[in-house]
Amino acid sequence: MIFNKNKKFTDHDRAKEMAIYIAYCPETEMLIETTHEFSPTGVATVKTFSYTNGLTQIKYNKWIVENAKLATEMKLPGYEKHNHLVQGSAVRILSKRFDHIFNFYGEDAKDIINACEQNRLLEILIITNNLQR
Repeated sequence: MIFNKNKKFTDHDRAKEMAIYIAYCPETEMLIETTHEFSPTGVATVKTFSYTNGLTQIKYNKWIVENAKLATEMKLPGYEKHNHLVQGSAVRILSKRFDHIFNFYGEDAKDIINACEQNRLLEILIITNNLQR
């Protein structure tokens, strides 16, 4: 983040920085679950990603296609949604420290997701059955 002396550093900004820091911590626990809040679209289903460290939790919903490469080659319905945040949803930071829930969209959401998934890519691929044989 570029420092701008005219812009106040808000709790929303602090929550994003804290989430990115927590995402890189090796003791942060990751859980990926299939959610039934959203109906599948073709071969795409929604998985809820949760990262927990102490009193802070990061959660978001993404479309996942098992064996995505094969689905893409076959142009199965829903393949185009793979690895995208569910439209209209947010990355949510639940923090006891701030006693608040923060929602992030757009580039802020992408920054947090990238931080969360960067060091856990192999584990995520195994859990979501996206390793190519």
